[in-house]
Amino acid sequence: MSTEESKTPSVKNELVKIELNSLPEKTTYIIGESVSYDGLTIKLFFADGSTKIINNGFECKGFSSETVGKNNITVYYKNKTVEFQLNIISGDVNIFSLNPVDSNNTEIKSNLYDTSGNYYDKCLRMYVDGSYFKRVSWSTYKLNGKYSKFSAVFAYEDSYHIYSDCGDITLNIYADDTLIYTKRNITKFGDPFTVNLDIPNCNFFKIYAMNENACENYLLVSNAKFVK
Repeated sequence: MSTEESKTPSVKNELVKIELNSLPEKTTYIIGESVSYDGLTIKLFFADGSTKIINNGFECKGFSSETVGKNNITVYYKNKTVEFQLNIISGDVNIFSLNPVDSNNTEIKSNLYDTSGNYYDKCLRMYVDGSYFKRVSWSTYKLNGKYSKFSAVFAYEDSYHIYSDCGDITLNIYADDTLIYTKRNITKFGDPFTVNLDIPNCNFFKIYAMNENACENYLLVSNAKFVK
C-alpha cells in the first residue's frame, strides 16, 4: 500500500528593508585620504519578522576626498539601500592654534596694517630691532611630523616706528634645523609675499627674522597654516 507524502510549500523569507546598525569607526577624513568602512554594520529585516546584522557583503558608493564637505554614502545590499554621511575637512591647522615651544620677540596682534595699506585681522608680529640689541625674532613649533606643507603671507608692518632710514629684514625658515627658505631685503617699500613650503616629516618648524639696522621693524605673519 502506497501513501502520499504531504509537503507544505516553503515560503520565501523576503528581505523587507535594511538599516544602519553602526557607523564606521572613522567618519571624518582630510582631503586626499582613503576611506575605510571598518566598523560599519547593517541590520537586515525579513518578512517573517526576523533580523540579522552583517558587516560585509554590501557595497558602499559616494565617497570622494577631493574637496571639503559632506559625502552622502549609499550602502547597497541586494535590492535595498540605506545612506549615511562622512565629513571631509581640509586638515589645515592655523598657526595661532599652536603654542610655540620656543619664541623670542613675538606676539599675536590684531587690527594691523602693512606698508602697502593691507589690513590684517590677526597676525604673528615679529619684532626685530637693531637699536637695542634685539635684532632677532623667532617662533618654533613642534609638529611631530604630522604636516606636509606650510603656507603664510609675510608683510612689513606700517607703524609709527617706521622711519625713512629703516633697513631691511631677513627672513629664514627652518625645518629641523635645516634652512629651507630665505628672503633678504624685505623693506617697507615691498609688497606682501606668500611662502609655500613642503615640510614632510618635519618635527620642529622655526620662523626666524633678523634686522642688522639700528631701528625698529615688525614683520607680520598672516594666514599661516600647516597642512596635513
